[in-house]
Amino acid sequence: AITGGIGAGKSLVAEMFIELGAGHIDFDLLARRVAEPGTSGFSAIVALLGSRVVNKGVLDRAKISALVYADQEIRKRLEEILPPRIWMMMGKELDNTDDTKLIILSIPLLFESGLETFFKPIILVYAELEMRIKRLLSRDQKIDETIARRIIDAQWPDPPKIMGSTYIIHNGGSLM
Repeated sequence: AITGGIGAGKSLVAEMFIELGAGHIDFDLLARRVAEPGTSGFSAIVALLGSRVVNKGVLDRAKISALVYADQEIRKRLEEILPPRIWMMMGKELDNTDDTKLIILSIPLLFESGLETFFKPIILVYAELEMRIKRLLSRDQKIDETIARRIIDAQWPDPPKIMGSTYIIHNGGSLM
């Protein structure tokens, strides 16, 4: 499993493994798929947050982030909706992979979800707070710095994740 806080660079590391021939399952992408229009995940999110989070028939992720990271109760209830669906989809994805090659799973909230016991080795990608905020703001213009900080604050800090990881990659500078 590859893990790390938002903006740390998990996707970059995963891409490197893919270039070397590994398979890849990305929990962020699974989370999007289980909440697509017409799915039970979509219906459950709309039931929880209301139609205000729907824009042109799809979920407005920026609105959802603003709500979820401003209210711990909403976040907790959303965490009851998505993970079971993501795990089910992950199982289907694993059933369709080539079991002769390495499969990398990108799991942003591995430690926060208590899933670290299921994966070995664990690769942690981390970067300093300001670098992560800068990356997050540059890739998603729909959120502001306040929301970015709330998202990061909702995640575990790096030290306990470092202690539970097999390999640690500091991604605070250039690719070189």
